[in-house]
Amino acid sequence: MNKLLKRLCAFLTLLIIILCQLPLSVTAQETEKIKDERASVPLPVIMYHDIINNSNRNDLYTITTWAFEEDIKWLHNNGYTTVSIDEIIDYVENGTKLPDKPIVLTFDDGHYNNITNAEPILGKYGMKGVMFVTGEFCDKSVAEGAKNPAYSYVFWDEQRRMADSGIWDIESHTYYLHRNMNGFNGVAKRGDENEDQYRARLRNDFESITEKIYESSGVRPQAFAYPFGVLSNIAEEILTELDYKVTFTSYGGTGELRVGDLTSLRLTKRHLRTPNKPVSSFLR
Repeated sequence: MNKLLKRLCAFLTLLIIILCQLPLSVTAQETEKIKDERASVPLPVIMYHDIINNSNRNDLYTITTWAFEEDIKWLHNNGYTTVSIDEIIDYVENGTKLPDKPIVLTFDDGHYNNITNAEPILGKYGMKGVMFVTGEFCDKSVAEGAKNPAYSYVFWDEQRRMADSGIWDIESHTYYLHRNMNGFNGVAKRGDENEDQYRARLRNDFESITEKIYESSGVRPQAFAYPFGVLSNIAEEILTELDYKVTFTSYGGTGELRVGDLTSLRLTKRHLRTPNKPVSSFLR
């Protein structure tokens, strides 16, 4: 009986030692994973729009599919890693480790060809993208029943698959404010409205697109891109109140994330990818 008790005690002692050591080991590994020794990190952001399969269209906001793949291949071969909106927020708020050379690839407006032409290339190279959808444009394509890479925008019912794919973040580019005619200029105040009316119009628009994206994708948006690069302090206030943590401009340049500094997530600059400016021209 004494031998049995001794063996049982020895077994229990060994088990306790193993159980005590295992959490410490896991905790150490997790701590190592989340720490980033850098207090700040440069963050280049590339701004894409249309990605098409022909070279007939000649404008600043359209590039060919093969030019896009050259960009992605160059980034892959030069050690860049695409990061998500969650990852850059986590770095700033918690010091969570980012890759050595992080980059964000953004796609404005929600063009359907971003799914047909850009998504397969992103998947091929293990890259991620951030799509800023405009609610009015999505509504129009749904009403038309059009899924044409030449002119359509993503349908609402496609966005949950996109969000679940691990490739896309679905974020906000306003609902009805991607306009620059008839008194509209993005989020700018109209000449025929007072400040209260202006605030109410912005809040209604931002709340509408936020809820629509959440309903469609299952993920609440945290990032906002200003149409036409038109900025507004009042828009920034309202977006902050609605828990948007990251905002993007259309001004050229490379941003810098700083641990503990939430302002480093605001009004982030982006490089516009035009037919004559590949990503390598911004990053060398």
